[in-house]
Amino acid sequence: MNAAPAAVTDSLIAEAAANALSWQRVVAPETVNVAVTGGWVTLTGVVADLHQRGAAERAVRGLRGVRGVSNALAVIRVAAVTPTPEN
Repeated sequence: MNAAPAAVTDSLIAEAAANALSWQRVVAPETVNVAVTGGWVTLTGVVADLHQRGAAERAVRGLRGVRGVSNALAVIRVAAVTPTPEN
């Protein structure tokens, strides 16, 4: 008789999501917070552009046990600083 597959808990999903964000290398994982409730992943924090926002969501969406993703990442573009010549 085969054993039933182990249930995927919210804490296991959160750990897998943190690992996925570390491996995908598009977003600095320390800028993204992951919370999981009932298999629903919520991403919060700040990223530099829409590409990073989407990449973070894609990194966690396909993980086992994930029922959905709420992407609440804020996009804050860092203004380019142009050096001014000193007189």
